[in-house]
Amino acid sequence: MNGKRVKLLCAVMVVAVSGCLPLIIGVMEPRPNVELAPAGKTLALKMGPDVIDTGSFVIHDRKSQITGFHQSLTTGFKNAFSEAFDLTPGKPADLTLEIRSTELDVSMVAMSKNASAAVGIIRYRAHLIDSSGNVVKRLGATAQSTRQAGTILTDDLNRTYGGAIEVMYEQIAAEFFNVLHPAEAPPP
Repeated sequence: MNGKRVKLLCAVMVVAVSGCLPLIIGVMEPRPNVELAPAGKTLALKMGPDVIDTGSFVIHDRKSQITGFHQSLTTGFKNAFSEAFDLTPGKPADLTLEIRSTELDVSMVAMSKNASAAVGIIRYRAHLIDSSGNVVKRLGATAQSTRQAGTILTDDLNRTYGGAIEVMYEQIAAEFFNVLHPAEAPPP
């Protein structure tokens, strides 16, 4: 076999096999763009039972695996709210952000003969709860990443789903704490 045929055969095998392999999403380091004034209050994070942490699920008929999603959500929470709130674990919280449910999906945003790109999507429900256990605010929304994944490799998937977590917390900050989402902010 000549070199061109070997390369073509290898490329076909990679494409064929990659369609069978599960999508793998690992621990992410989201950094939401949130600017809040110091609140002088404590804020806690609570995950509902419908928030996947580790396990298998299906995205567009494709078996997928995720690990450490709670850790990724916690990192995003800390990066979004640590400058405005005391997030010390174990302290009685003035407010609790409860992520009640999450559902992950992917959307193909650019497709051509030679390439495609996808963005991670998180549909979620969140409540802001006061220290007496009363629901102060509710939000059900869809966060679509601003970062595209050009491949199904874990690094690209982590980047796009990390971006969706960032957008989720930016939306929550806008709705629960009356700040503008970066996309809605007027130009300087």
